Amino acid sequence: YTNDSNLHVFHPGLLAAASPFPAVNPMLFDIDNEERNQLNPCIGADEFQLPSADIIAQQYIGVKTNFAGNSAQPLSLKILNKGSAPLTQFNIRRSVNGVEQLPAYSWTGSLPYDSSTTINFGSYTFEMMKYTSLKIWTDLPNGVPDMVPVNDTIRVDSIMPFARGSFTLGGANPNIASFTKAAEYLKYGGIDSAVAILIRNGKYIEQPIMKFARGASLANTITFKGENNNALTDTLAFSATVTGLVPYPTMRLDSAAFYNFKNITFQSLSTSYSREVELHNKTRFITFDSCVFTSVSSGSTYPHIEQGTIACDS
Repeated sequence: YTNDSNLHVFHPGLLAAASPFPAVNPMLFDIDNEERNQLNPCIGADEFQLPSADIIAQQYIGVKTNFAGNSAQPLSLKILNKGSAPLTQFNIRRSVNGVEQLPAYSWTGSLPYDSSTTINFGSYTFEMMKYTSLKIWTDLPNGVPDMVPVNDTIRVDSIMPFARGSFTLGGANPNIASFTKAAEYLKYGGIDSAVAILIRNGKYIEQPIMKFARGASLANTITFKGENNNALTDTLAFSATVTGLVPYPTMRLDSAAFYNFKNITFQSLSTSYSREVELHNKTRFITFDSCVFTSVSSGSTYPHIEQGTIACDS
């Protein structure tokens, strides 16, 4: 039903699906004082007729992860006609990250009641190193408003292709906002070719955890590189506390592999827990080239780079 004050229903699954209640002298009328079916009443307080125009959006058929990001991907929708009249036309509309993509796709054909079909309604090139949300909905079955709009829409979140090529991190209009986001996207989306992430000038106060990225290999490496080839202008720093990662590194590589870091300063801002990088959980094939490791604590006994408690391959 719609809400507590509007008990009208339209869902086809509720149509003529109940048993009379009570079994002896059942209710004769519904909330609108309309006669109830005495053999097979509708479930709920409202007796209703099957809508003449009703499309159910059943399934999005398309990519979500593990696909190439540099090519258009086909988009398909499986729909079910639950209107009593044969379906002869309707529109498929879509939005990407809240922005409707025009024009709508117009379908014509003939689909009987309770029959389904799958329709390819276009394609889209999804952006690499970015989550994409896709909303798909049907519109105007047989040229009239859908009588049960609650079942017209499908939403698909967190679509992301493999990454490849070069990206910018930080600064004005970057591809990636931060080291932490880069780590998140690489772990979620993976890569299918070498990736270079150019660090814009600045100081980044954060504590990223680099994980293994699907597709990474000796040929398909991930390189974080200072944009101006000067480690002094690109700094990753973190002030560790007892609430941070134990043992408080500025950056942790956890089960990571095939990462390169070049022309970046790694700095610990803590006077008590000074460690810039930790290698953990069989992290392997990691390269630091022309990087600077520094701490604000001159008397720290922590090493700049340390292997974690579980063995690493260096």
